[in-house]
Amino acid sequence: MILDSHTGLVLEGGGMRGVFTAGALDFLMDKKIYFPYTIGVSAGACNGLSYASRQRGRAKRCNIDLLDKYHYIGFRYFFTKRSIMDFDLIFDNFPTRIIPYDYDTYFTSHGAVQMDIGATVLPHFVKDNTDRNRTSPFAFTGNKFEFRMLGSAASVANPNIVLNTAVAEALDQFAKELDGIAPEDMEHAVHELIKRAIKKHKRVIFNGNGYTDEWIEEAEKRGLYNLKSTPDALPMWIAQKNIDLFTKHSIFTSEELHSRYEIWLENYSKTINIESNTMIEMVQKDLLPSVMSYIEEIASTASLKASVVPGITCESETALITKLSGLQDAMTKGLEKLKSDTAKAKATEDVLENAKLYQAEVLEDMEELRKSADAAETLIPDDLLPYPTYGKLLFYI
Repeated sequence: MILDSHTGLVLEGGGMRGVFTAGALDFLMDKKIYFPYTIGVSAGACNGLSYASRQRGRAKRCNIDLLDKYHYIGFRYFFTKRSIMDFDLIFDNFPTRIIPYDYDTYFTSHGAVQMDIGATVLPHFVKDNTDRNRTSPFAFTGNKFEFRMLGSAASVANPNIVLNTAVAEALDQFAKELDGIAPEDMEHAVHELIKRAIKKHKRVIFNGNGYTDEWIEEAEKRGLYNLKSTPDALPMWIAQKNIDLFTKHSIFTSEELHSRYEIWLENYSKTINIESNTMIEMVQKDLLPSVMSYIEEIASTASLKASVVPGITCESETALITKLSGLQDAMTKGLEKLKSDTAKAKATEDVLENAKLYQAEVLEDMEELRKSADAAETLIPDDLLPYPTYGKLLFYI
């Protein structure tokens, strides 16, 4: 048989029936038989890509060996992936890390590979109707990108400035690389450029839940930043490479970048300072007096019981007083530490060190103080609390 330009290879789909296709393709590669035109449907398309990249055994490994190792087919994926298969593993981890796809051979091969989805006309594609806004901070939702719900004082202006500048820089780099390419070589040059760009930057794409430890672990594997707080993130704003980027495109001057950096850090520190002082006042003037009043009330009740019925036990009153007294001591200790650390942070003049102190010490103190305050609040009657509880706020009629 002569394999001319009118000869093609059609690879059927059918899930695990593709295993037979994988064996047939390995035989063809052993015999150095490569069709100039290949059409693959579903599983056949996946196997056909390994055939086009001349990677003998790759399709078999994906279908048999890696299935046995990773168990990527199962009903459990209906609940986690909304599919019977783990497509993130198959189409992301497999070709990029576990069994890397040979893009170089694929792009330099002369054979054409068409992936047929089973329709002779342009089909209707179903938009992703999952709530990616709950799993991604910058979700792609069918035909647009969306920012996850912003805070009341936040604005999309700054991230949009950054994104637009990054896109402008990428397009500028592409234009410079393609400048001077002869028209007849342009298609090949564009293919090479796209291939390099995808291989270089694909690590930033993640389709899982970005708010779980899964992404933290994955980001670390990919060598990506994990900036957990504002004081960690804001210094990136004035990193030299970013200053060069913004000044190159005349978006900001170096002075404008530094002024924004200092203002944002100052606003961050002042906000936490206000919250800290508010908490100090609430605990000192409201909650601690309420705890002491309730302890006094319980002690009076126990004393009255003992005077009326000599020898009667007051175990419940004693246990409650002991618990409240312990929480009172913890709140007093936590309150003093919060006061001290707030004063120390406020006295720090360097804006970054100031913000770091508020983030690492003051916020930690507030969280620790809240534990004992919340515990005490659940033991105190509503009529002794100086402010309404969440229950009254939510369900009061």
